[in-house]
Amino acid sequence: MKFTIDGSMLGKNITGWAKRKAGVAADLHTLVVSCICHAVAHGDTTYINKLDEAAQDGTDVRGKTASSLHLSGMREFFVEYGPVSWVRADRKNNKPEHFAYDKAKAETLQAQYKANPDGFRDSLLGTPFWRLKSQKEFEGFNLRRILNAALSRIERIKKDPDKATHEKNDFTGESELRQILAKLPPLEAKAA
Repeated sequence: MKFTIDGSMLGKNITGWAKRKAGVAADLHTLVVSCICHAVAHGDTTYINKLDEAAQDGTDVRGKTASSLHLSGMREFFVEYGPVSWVRADRKNNKPEHFAYDKAKAETLQAQYKANPDGFRDSLLGTPFWRLKSQKEFEGFNLRRILNAALSRIERIKKDPDKATHEKNDFTGESELRQILAKLPPLEAKAA
Protein backbone atom coordinates (compact mmCIF):
# COMPACT_ATOMS: atom_id res chain seq x y z
CA MET A 1 0.00 0.00 0.00
CA LYS A 2 1.35 3.38 -0.96
CA PHE A 3 0.71 6.75 0.61
CA THR A 4 -2.04 8.70 -1.12
CA ILE A 5 -4.38 11.60 -0.53
CA ASP A 6 -6.56 10.66 -3.51
CA GLY A 7 -10.08 9.91 -2.20
CA SER A 8 -10.77 7.11 -4.66
CA MET A 9 -7.48 5.36 -3.87
CA LEU A 10 -7.98 5.87 -0.11
CA GLY A 11 -11.36 4.16 -0.35
CA LYS A 12 -9.82 1.20 -2.18
CA ASN A 13 -6.95 0.99 0.32
CA ILE A 14 -9.34 1.00 3.28
CA THR A 15 -11.47 -1.72 1.71
CA GLY A 16 -8.37 -3.80 0.97
CA TRP A 17 -7.05 -3.36 4.49
CA ALA A 18 -10.41 -4.37 6.01
CA LYS A 19 -10.43 -7.56 3.90
CA ARG A 20 -6.87 -8.42 4.96
CA LYS A 21 -7.70 -7.74 8.60
CA ALA A 22 -10.73 -10.04 8.44
CA GLY A 23 -8.58 -12.68 6.76
CA VAL A 24 -5.92 -12.49 9.47
CA ALA A 25 -8.58 -12.86 12.18
CA ALA A 26 -10.09 -15.85 10.38
CA ASP A 27 -6.63 -17.41 10.00
CA LEU A 28 -5.94 -16.97 13.71
CA HIS A 29 -9.26 -18.56 14.64
CA THR A 30 -8.52 -21.48 12.31
CA LEU A 31 -5.18 -21.91 14.10
CA VAL A 32 -6.93 -21.88 17.49
CA VAL A 33 -9.39 -24.57 16.38
CA SER A 34 -6.60 -26.59 14.76
CA CYS A 35 -4.61 -26.52 18.02
CA ILE A 36 -7.65 -27.69 20.00
CA CYS A 37 -8.40 -30.52 17.56
CA HIS A 38 -4.74 -31.59 17.62
CA ALA A 39 -4.73 -31.61 21.43
CA VAL A 40 -7.94 -33.65 21.54
CA ALA A 41 -6.77 -36.14 18.90
CA HIS A 42 -3.19 -36.56 20.17
CA GLY A 43 -3.23 -35.52 23.83
CA ASP A 44 -0.60 -32.88 23.07
CA THR A 45 -0.96 -29.27 24.28
CA THR A 46 2.35 -28.11 22.79
CA TYR A 47 0.73 -26.16 19.96
CA ILE A 48 -1.86 -24.50 22.20
CA ASN A 49 0.96 -23.15 24.35
CA LYS A 50 3.01 -22.21 21.26
CA LEU A 51 0.14 -20.21 19.78
CA ASP A 52 -0.50 -18.53 23.14
CA GLU A 53 3.17 -17.50 23.31
CA ALA A 54 3.10 -16.23 19.72
CA ALA A 55 -0.02 -14.15 20.42
CA GLN A 56 1.65 -12.58 23.47
CA ASP A 57 4.67 -11.56 21.43
CA GLY A 58 2.65 -10.36 18.46
CA THR A 59 1.50 -6.94 17.46
CA ASP A 60 -1.13 -6.05 14.93
CA VAL A 61 -0.76 -3.63 12.03
CA ARG A 62 -1.44 -0.67 14.32
CA GLY A 63 1.39 -1.66 16.68
CA LYS A 64 -1.04 -2.63 19.44
CA THR A 65 0.01 -5.21 22.00
CA ALA A 66 -1.32 -8.74 22.30
CA SER A 67 -4.54 -7.46 23.88
CA SER A 68 -5.58 -6.31 20.41
CA LEU A 69 -5.43 -9.95 19.37
CA HIS A 70 -8.03 -10.69 22.03
CA LEU A 71 -5.55 -12.79 23.98
CA SER A 72 -7.91 -13.22 26.92
CA GLY A 73 -10.73 -14.30 24.59
CA MET A 74 -8.42 -16.80 22.92
CA ARG A 75 -7.35 -18.20 26.27
CA GLU A 76 -10.97 -18.49 27.42
CA PHE A 77 -11.80 -20.30 24.18
CA PHE A 78 -8.98 -22.80 24.76
CA VAL A 79 -10.20 -23.46 28.31
CA GLU A 80 -13.89 -23.57 27.36
CA TYR A 81 -13.59 -25.81 24.30
CA GLY A 82 -10.20 -27.48 24.59
CA PRO A 83 -8.78 -30.29 26.73
CA VAL A 84 -6.81 -27.82 28.85
CA SER A 85 -6.88 -25.77 32.03
CA TRP A 86 -5.03 -22.51 32.62
CA VAL A 87 -2.20 -22.72 35.15
CA ARG A 88 -0.99 -19.46 36.66
CA ALA A 89 2.71 -18.71 36.96
CA ASP A 90 4.54 -20.30 39.88
CA ARG A 91 7.21 -17.76 40.75
CA LYS A 92 8.56 -19.88 43.61
CA ASN A 93 9.45 -22.72 41.26
CA ASN A 94 10.12 -20.42 38.28
CA LYS A 95 7.34 -21.96 36.15
CA PRO A 96 5.57 -19.65 33.69
CA GLU A 97 1.82 -19.52 33.19
CA HIS A 98 0.66 -22.09 30.67
CA PHE A 99 -2.06 -24.47 29.53
CA ALA A 100 -1.99 -27.92 31.09
CA TYR A 101 -3.66 -31.04 29.76
CA ASP A 102 -6.94 -31.73 31.59
CA LYS A 103 -7.57 -35.46 31.41
CA ALA A 104 -11.21 -35.30 32.56
CA LYS A 105 -12.11 -32.70 29.91
CA ALA A 106 -10.05 -34.56 27.32
CA GLU A 107 -11.99 -37.79 27.75
CA THR A 108 -15.31 -36.06 27.06
CA LEU A 109 -13.92 -34.13 24.09
CA GLN A 110 -12.21 -37.21 22.63
CA ALA A 111 -15.53 -39.09 22.61
CA GLN A 112 -17.17 -36.18 20.75
CA TYR A 113 -14.25 -35.90 18.34
CA LYS A 114 -14.13 -39.63 17.56
CA ALA A 115 -17.89 -39.75 16.95
CA ASN A 116 -17.80 -36.89 14.44
CA PRO A 117 -14.43 -35.17 13.77
CA ASP A 118 -15.81 -32.85 11.08
CA GLY A 119 -18.79 -31.83 13.21
CA PHE A 120 -16.52 -31.23 16.20
CA ARG A 121 -14.24 -29.01 14.11
CA ASP A 122 -17.12 -27.15 12.42
CA SER A 123 -18.83 -26.37 15.72
CA LEU A 124 -15.61 -24.75 16.97
CA LEU A 125 -15.08 -22.86 13.72
CA GLY A 126 -18.62 -21.46 14.00
CA THR A 127 -17.90 -19.37 17.11
CA PRO A 128 -14.95 -16.98 16.69
CA PHE A 129 -12.93 -16.89 19.90
CA TRP A 130 -13.00 -13.08 20.13
CA ARG A 131 -16.78 -13.18 20.59
CA LEU A 132 -16.58 -15.51 23.59
CA LYS A 133 -15.28 -12.81 25.95
CA SER A 134 -18.17 -10.45 25.18
CA GLN A 135 -20.75 -13.10 26.12
CA LYS A 136 -19.94 -12.73 29.81
CA GLU A 137 -22.86 -11.24 31.72
CA PHE A 138 -22.35 -7.89 33.45
CA GLU A 139 -22.01 -8.49 37.19
CA GLY A 140 -22.72 -4.97 38.39
CA PHE A 141 -21.04 -3.00 41.15
CA ASN A 142 -21.76 -3.66 44.82
CA LEU A 143 -20.10 -1.15 47.12
CA ARG A 144 -21.23 -2.94 50.28
CA ARG A 145 -19.59 -6.20 49.06
CA ILE A 146 -16.32 -4.41 48.26
CA LEU A 147 -16.17 -2.65 51.64
CA ASN A 148 -16.98 -5.90 53.47
CA ALA A 149 -14.23 -7.65 51.51
CA ALA A 150 -11.75 -4.95 52.62
CA LEU A 151 -12.75 -5.43 56.26
CA SER A 152 -12.48 -9.21 55.93
CA ARG A 153 -8.98 -8.85 54.54
CA ILE A 154 -7.97 -6.56 57.40
CA GLU A 155 -9.28 -9.13 59.90
CA ARG A 156 -7.42 -11.99 58.17
CA ILE A 157 -4.16 -10.04 58.19
CA LYS A 158 -4.54 -9.08 61.85
CA LYS A 159 -5.03 -12.74 62.81
CA ASP A 160 -1.66 -13.70 61.29
CA PRO A 161 1.10 -12.60 63.70
CA ASP A 162 3.70 -12.40 60.93
CA LYS A 163 1.56 -10.20 58.72
CA ALA A 164 -0.22 -8.13 61.37
CA THR A 165 2.86 -6.12 62.27
CA HIS A 166 4.33 -5.85 58.78
CA GLU A 167 5.61 -2.34 57.97
CA LYS A 168 3.62 -2.15 54.71
CA ASN A 169 0.28 -2.42 56.54
CA ASP A 170 -1.80 0.67 57.03
CA PHE A 171 -5.11 0.13 58.78
CA THR A 172 -5.86 3.83 59.05
CA GLY A 173 -9.59 4.39 58.64
CA GLU A 174 -10.69 0.90 59.69
CA SER A 175 -13.04 2.15 62.41
CA GLU A 176 -14.44 4.82 60.07
CA LEU A 177 -15.04 2.18 57.42
CA ARG A 178 -16.99 0.11 59.93
CA GLN A 179 -19.07 3.19 60.81
CA ILE A 180 -19.79 3.90 57.13
CA LEU A 181 -20.92 0.33 56.57
CA ALA A 182 -23.18 0.51 59.61
CA LYS A 183 -24.79 3.70 58.24
CA LEU A 184 -25.46 2.37 54.74
CA PRO A 185 -29.13 1.77 54.10
CA PRO A 186 -30.16 -1.85 53.60
CA LEU A 187 -30.24 -3.08 50.03
CA GLU A 188 -33.72 -3.13 48.60
CA ALA A 189 -34.81 -5.99 46.39
CA LYS A 190 -35.10 -4.72 42.84
CA ALA A 191 -38.27 -5.45 40.93
CA ALA A 192 -37.74 -7.81 38.03
